[in-house]
Amino acid sequence: MVNEIPNSADAEASLIGAMLLVDDAILDATETLQASDFYSPVNQAIFAAIMDIWKQGKSVDVVTVSENLKSSGLPEKAISAGALMSLTAGTPAATNSAHYCAIVKDTSLLRQLIAAGGAVQELGYSRPDDVDQAIEVAEAEVFKIAQGNAKDTLQPVSAVVGSTLDELEELFDSDETNTGLGTGFVDLDRMTGGLQKSTLVVLGARPAMGKTALALNIVAHAAFVEQKTVAVFSLEMSKSELLKRLISADSGVDSSKMRDGSFKDGDWDRLSKSFTKVGKSDIHLDDDPALSVSTIRAKCRKLKARHGALDLVVIDYLQLCSSSGKAENRQVEVSEMSRTLKILARELECPVLVLSQLSRTLESRVDRRPMMSDLRESGAIEQDADIVAFLYRDEVYNPGSPDMGQAELLVSKHRAGATGTVRLAWIPTQTRFANLQQGSQR
Repeated sequence: MVNEIPNSADAEASLIGAMLLVDDAILDATETLQASDFYSPVNQAIFAAIMDIWKQGKSVDVVTVSENLKSSGLPEKAISAGALMSLTAGTPAATNSAHYCAIVKDTSLLRQLIAAGGAVQELGYSRPDDVDQAIEVAEAEVFKIAQGNAKDTLQPVSAVVGSTLDELEELFDSDETNTGLGTGFVDLDRMTGGLQKSTLVVLGARPAMGKTALALNIVAHAAFVEQKTVAVFSLEMSKSELLKRLISADSGVDSSKMRDGSFKDGDWDRLSKSFTKVGKSDIHLDDDPALSVSTIRAKCRKLKARHGALDLVVIDYLQLCSSSGKAENRQVEVSEMSRTLKILARELECPVLVLSQLSRTLESRVDRRPMMSDLRESGAIEQDADIVAFLYRDEVYNPGSPDMGQAELLVSKHRAGATGTVRLAWIPTQTRFANLQQGSQR
């Protein structure tokens, strides 16, 4: 009916059910909704109870929420564990929580608009003496709705001066040359100052160059040396394979032995120490081959909310990801994903390192060192990234190369600093890279 008050009982019930099932739905809701956005008073109370429990760091489920609501004065049949369980059972898909949030918010805004329209209509019928002032009041009524739907991100420069000055003073007083997360590669850290917060870093290479090995070297340094929290999403390798590579690189045990089991007595001691080190680290692995960028975002937000920190995200690799929507073509889809990843880096305030496959057209050139145009499927990757680097090993194409055992990391874009080439040592038996001059990582 045209005159029906805008609301969606199905969306409200589905969202509440999703919030009772998965923490990701709670994270989606905290960004956009308040209890007053729900039309049903019962749903308002349930939402408020969920948020109260969540903010206390406690587990949200049908039992804890039902207990929280006992003093709410609501009918027992509406807030019992059984009633809440029926909401979870009736939720079509908990993964659609962001969509349910949008419906609840939209209908809430429409109700607010109707209320504001009624107030404006009443003001007009009152025939005020000062019409100009009445118009200002009417504008203010509508503006309040728009203001409540927008994030307050516009600030005077004076509000930013103090924090920026403090940051610069801290850097001046510090003896550290790295202002970001160290990679373990001296020359690279010298060039970039480390991987900075909120930056999107793209590492591109053709197959067999070792981009996953290089990324895992950076992961190992971040987790083992700097004691940071790291999330690795691999759409290409299993958790077990990733772990074996980490262990081989850290222990120095030949990676081939990880495949055929031909260990020697001394290998076990080194493996044992590495397994202990890795087991105590704060590395989180996800090998779901069907990951979308939106799912990665939700998992990262959940990890940060639970652990209080997330210092590095690694995604292997971009072209295997999918977007949550239906793009008109693959180029548009990759553009949407790269933009979302840049937003993710800013939202999490940590570097996001994305591995990318390169076009095979470079192999038809005499000089096969990669360049920006070799990034597959979208120029948006180049545009959105803060740093774009390419990994190249000449021995892959030229077995007799004088650069045998070496690799070049070509930093082709650096939004905040210099570009250039960093030379690395390649240790194939351990599937890892090292600083060329020192022969090993710091």
